[in-house]
Amino acid sequence: MFADYVKKLSAVEKLRPDEERALWHAYKEKGDEGARRRIIEAYQPLVFREVMPYRALPAVMDAVQEGTIGLIEAVERYDPGRGAAFSLYAVHRIRGRIRDFLRHEG
Repeated sequence: MFADYVKKLSAVEKLRPDEERALWHAYKEKGDEGARRRIIEAYQPLVFREVMPYRALPAVMDAVQEGTIGLIEAVERYDPGRGAAFSLYAVHRIRGRIRDFLRHEG
């Protein structure tokens, strides 16, 4: 399953800066759910990067799900007007969700 996840990530297209600005505007200003979905998909590799150290664990896909929840929370709370890069903002939420999950799993 993890190998399938990795394969799907290789197909994810990175956002150009102008495209990303337009997506944030569409989502935050107009409530465009398609823009929200595209942002989440584009930043899914951040989840992968944070899960990689735990890839040998049996619950690795559960950790991926938790990281994705952290990514979604970051998308919902991020304020693009503050000037911080989204990836820097999101990585802390993603990492926190993964670590909390692993701590509870033992």
